[in-house]
Amino acid sequence: FEAVIDYEALKKYNAYVSDEIKDYIKIKANNSNEPMAVDGALRISYKDLAKRILEAEEYVKKYYEGKKYEEVLGLYRTWLGLYLNGLPNTPIEDIKSKVIKGDVYESYKDTAKAKDSATAYVVSKYLDLIEKNKGVIDNTVKDEVLSLVNEAIYLLEASK
Repeated sequence: FEAVIDYEALKKYNAYVSDEIKDYIKIKANNSNEPMAVDGALRISYKDLAKRILEAEEYVKKYYEGKKYEEVLGLYRTWLGLYLNGLPNTPIEDIKSKVIKGDVYESYKDTAKAKDSATAYVVSKYLDLIEKNKGVIDNTVKDEVLSLVNEAIYLLEASK
């Protein structure tokens, strides 16, 4: 089993902590209130996962010298990888046809519209790959996920 910290309860201390810690608690509370994934399955929508990723990106850009920077950057890296790759029990593609699921595709299109975002940039590149592959998610598409996640991290760290 794994201990779960109730970050929502920590919000009562918001008046006593920095904006950085408030924002950190908000990110962590989202996940403790409604876990993103359980047993290899996504428990929230891809659209909600994208919102969490973009929140983590904003935190990383805003608090690049912060106490929780490395931890939130790690969350960002993990979540973006899951978003692009899917989870074992919640793949991004239909198992039989290997075609990207409609809700995932729509989430990617929405995410690609975010302004001044490393996430939007790499998701847009991923969409181009998927569209070039006629919507089929195979190894040629999935093999690009790690380099896209690394590119997003590079863009975030270069913007410091």
